[in-house]
Amino acid sequence: MISALGRIRPEWRFQVVIPGDGPLGRKLQDVGASCATVRMPAALARLGEWSAVNEGWSASAQMALGLRLCETAAVLPGYESRLRRAVSGFQPDLIHTNGFKAHVLGARLKQRHQPLLWHVHEYVSRRRLSRWLLGRYATRCDGVIANSASGVTGAGNTPKREYLFAEVSDDYRAYGVGNTHRHLKEMTATLGTLGADADLVFTPHLLPVARGILSTITIPLTAPLADPLAIYRDAYAGEPFIEIAEQQPTLHDVVQRNVVRIAATMIEGTRTPTLLVTSAIDNLVKGAAGQALQNANLMLGLDETLGLPA
Repeated sequence: MISALGRIRPEWRFQVVIPGDGPLGRKLQDVGASCATVRMPAALARLGEWSAVNEGWSASAQMALGLRLCETAAVLPGYESRLRRAVSGFQPDLIHTNGFKAHVLGARLKQRHQPLLWHVHEYVSRRRLSRWLLGRYATRCDGVIANSASGVTGAGNTPKREYLFAEVSDDYRAYGVGNTHRHLKEMTATLGTLGADADLVFTPHLLPVARGILSTITIPLTAPLADPLAIYRDAYAGEPFIEIAEQQPTLHDVVQRNVVRIAATMIEGTRTPTLLVTSAIDNLVKGAAGQALQNANLMLGLDETLGLPA
């Protein structure tokens, strides 16, 4: 992301605080970012709630988490002080954080005049502590970035070096940044036919997989929805290739199928009621090819599902 932004805004300076030594520091320097290391205490680095989640928040799991929180509380003030000095030394115009711990720490140490941007790419539905903390500090955050991830075939079939296996494997990156993706005009045109008067920000990301597109879409609302899935059930009732799901969709759910799986939920802890819609497709089936065959079936008066795997 820093590399992409640096090409778009060469006048910007990027300054990054990292929690320890390692290859990340060297990679940041390679893309022209300044780097400061503020070593994270071991107690804070070990702190997490997945053990409690996996044990169904049993009494013993909650007690173990409580003990780890006590250990963290003893070292947190000193770490926050060192972190605040490092960030103040940069004098940033904007603070961008990545990861739950960084989101909370950024909210605690930011100055009033400094915008805070959370880069959220995890789910918190089962993570009670993280969900509570993000809700507690959400009022100090000025914006949120959401991700949409695509397999390499979703980036087109033009032979480019960056699409080769050796370039894509074990990597993850954004492309078409700054609302420059070629399909954006189609999306805005579709919104226009629906009478929507809203800005659309579309930033695809390239996953190291062959096929599939998983998108997370945030939509500000005038009022919260009691049943976010109701409008989708009503709109797509009887559609053979649209699945409305209670659980979050994954690429494995849709691979080699001509379906789109959609889930929707209200986001907690935001000042404006906001809907999160998640969708998954196999772009090699539920893409131009599947669309063409489905349209041909309808035009010829055949069964709409003929020849299409559901």
